[in-house]
Amino acid sequence: MTHPSYPQQPYGGPNPAPQPPAGYPPRPGWGGPAQPYGHPPQPGPGPQPPAPRWPAPAVPGPPPATGYEQLPPQVAHLASLCRLGGYQRGYRTPGAAGGVLVAAGTLVGVILVEVLLIVFTDHYVVGGFLFFAVVYAFVHMFRCVANSGTAVHLFADGLVQTSGGTHTPVHFGAVTALRVRGKGHRELARVNAPPVRLTAFLRDSEELFQRLGQTALQRRWPAN
Repeated sequence: MTHPSYPQQPYGGPNPAPQPPAGYPPRPGWGGPAQPYGHPPQPGPGPQPPAPRWPAPAVPGPPPATGYEQLPPQVAHLASLCRLGGYQRGYRTPGAAGGVLVAAGTLVGVILVEVLLIVFTDHYVVGGFLFFAVVYAFVHMFRCVANSGTAVHLFADGLVQTSGGTHTPVHFGAVTALRVRGKGHRELARVNAPPVRLTAFLRDSEELFQRLGQTALQRRWPAN
């Protein structure tokens, strides 16, 4: 049994794109990617804006040098709490041991001088310079013992005085005057607080008082 042959149509390529019904406007994007009819064309992938370039996170550097690591813990804590600024220098009294050594050395020196005078001149000295030297040495010793442990730690914006185991912070912003007291001592008058007395018995006290005088000029404290 044979089948009848049908005429073959020539291949005309792929099916043409569908056309809109008669009477309707062309669909947006007709002939392109399939989109729902009746909706605005969807934007295709275009040039993307450059990604924002945020600044690199700052790397924390070392903390500012304040010099507090060389201070006693209580003094460093008060200086940080009261915001006294960077540490500059400490001033201390000679100490009880230094006073005793000075007195003992002076006494031994006077005795040696007296022995030499007796041996070589058959005379000795009572009173005079040697006597006053011994008196001054023992007065110096008693002052060292009385002021033992006294210190002043100077900062950029204040100071901390240590006396008798008590630490007193002083911020220069709360000081109203710098006064000179007997025997060269200094006194800082404060707002709503008792004044702070700075003894002249400190080592290099003249340098300390000179710095305080410069601070008084800068901050316009009345100095008297």
